[in-house]
Amino acid sequence: MITLEEKLSQFEELINSKVEKENSHRLEEKQQEISSFLSSQKAAFEDSALRTAKLSRDRIDRQKQEKVSTAVQAEKRELLKLSEGFIKTLTLKIEDKCREFALGSQYPGFITQILIRTLEREGVSKDTKLVMILAPENYNEASRMISAELEKIGFAKYEITEGDISLLGGFILEIPELSLRITRTLENSINMKRDDIGQFIQNYVRDGGVN
Repeated sequence: MITLEEKLSQFEELINSKVEKENSHRLEEKQQEISSFLSSQKAAFEDSALRTAKLSRDRIDRQKQEKVSTAVQAEKRELLKLSEGFIKTLTLKIEDKCREFALGSQYPGFITQILIRTLEREGVSKDTKLVMILAPENYNEASRMISAELEKIGFAKYEITEGDISLLGGFILEIPELSLRITRTLENSINMKRDDIGQFIQNYVRDGGVN
């Protein structure tokens, strides 16, 4: 038969075991809470660190791109400035050559051929009246040669006058019947080629010249 003391001892052991189990369970729960909290904090920290690193990389990339863009724009401005200087210098040299050519012996024949090719290209009939305004350069010889050539190919109705239309030579052709006015001056030809000259010079400067 179990004595009262033994019963009390067993009851105490039972209580202690139950308390120990409850404490162990609570400790396990608390450890799980702490582990879960630490995991969430670690994930949040890593996510924040990744975002911070990405923002930092993006900022550095933008700064690099801005520096590159600034350098490219500066190079383009310098290239444009250099090209404009070359274009101006080259244009002046071409104008000097054209002015010299307009005063030379080959100019009247050159202008006459330009006029004839213009009439052929426009399909102007022989009975059409022509009005030509010649530049002052070599006017007398150019006028004489044009008259002779026009009459030779069958044009009888024409009028040739001198006009201050260009310092570089050339002519203006007017055909009243067709309401047509054609400008053929060396200055106009240079202006029409200015963009091509500019593009050539830009390519030349960009590529470092030719070997």
